[in-house]
Amino acid sequence: MDLAAQYGLDRILLDRWFPNRRSLTPLGARASVRANVAVRLLQVHLCVLYGFAGTGKLLGGSWWEGTAIWGSVANSQYRTLDLTWLASHPLIVNAITLTALFWEVSYAALIWPRLTRPLVLIMAIFVHIGIGLAMGMLEFGLAMLAANIAFLLPLAASAQNPADPI
Repeated sequence: MDLAAQYGLDRILLDRWFPNRRSLTPLGARASVRANVAVRLLQVHLCVLYGFAGTGKLLGGSWWEGTAIWGSVANSQYRTLDLTWLASHPLIVNAITLTALFWEVSYAALIWPRLTRPLVLIMAIFVHIGIGLAMGMLEFGLAMLAANIAFLLPLAASAQNPADPI
């Protein structure tokens, strides 16, 4: 199978611009055990990763104090955006720090229920775009957002067939 033809940007654009054309490769992805196992492993991997990252942060005093985000913002080696104006707004820094900490620690528990999954994924967008833009780690932020797409796939599948469990 030609992976570039199956998943490449040119394939997506051709399908969008010329929806009635005949294709050499099948248009729909067929469900397979290997694909399901791969998605589930990625999902579990993210839960473990965020769980350990969050519990590791619980060991740091600056996270409990709500000032850890300020340490990243004030560090000139990571700074790509000038957010030093946050120095005069400590409540905003505390809220961002504690919200990010709560999100990371609770990710593994809140990502699985259908009700809370969209909220967790929206928070992932804010956290990782924030990391990418504020700390200059754009590749990391985009990679983590791409990994979180593994939790969007079941939502899209259940939207097409609501009777199926996720």
